[in-house]
Amino acid sequence: MSTIKQSEEMVIKTRITRKKFIRSFSLAAAAVITGCSQIKYLTGCYPDKYKNENKTNELSLRAFVTTVIPGADEKDPNLIKIFYDEYYSFKPLCGFFISDLCTKSKDLFDIEEFNLLNEGQRIFIVQEGLNGDSMISRLYTAAIFMTQVSYYSGIYDDVAGCKLIDFEGSNTGFTESELFYPNTTAYLSNELTLNGNYV
Repeated sequence: MSTIKQSEEMVIKTRITRKKFIRSFSLAAAAVITGCSQIKYLTGCYPDKYKNENKTNELSLRAFVTTVIPGADEKDPNLIKIFYDEYYSFKPLCGFFISDLCTKSKDLFDIEEFNLLNEGQRIFIVQEGLNGDSMISRLYTAAIFMTQVSYYSGIYDDVAGCKLIDFEGSNTGFTESELFYPNTTAYLSNELTLNGNYV
């Protein structure tokens, strides 16, 4: 059974919120990569400077997000929050992912900081990751998928929504006349009987 079908059935059975439903997709993406023993092994085999949250790593992640989501606000405080969210399984792989971005940047363009590349170069790096071996391809695919889910659905800010797709968030600011039809009974069919019986 597909992940989407399973998620849809889960919504029907448990009546979970939109936020939890969206999170289930992100967890599915994380599950794709965390089951790979090779990745678990390699997560410890990269420079220490990529293993902790710092300004350089933050800039690289922000550059990655704005590369895969053109038009995304680079200064959005929630832009890369999903990568370090304890709720998901990507956090242990985040340093390795940043390291791979920067290693490819250095090898291909002689610039180690991924965020210092121009847009075309960054796109090329991401494509290289997607076209890499199965392990790296899964890592990049999951990173892109989680990024899109986080940004487009606004899981960290229900009110803000997402202007790129005209998602208004929680409709703050709209009047009742803008949200609801007036005289809703006019749209309902007439009763055939008063008590449910035809005679």
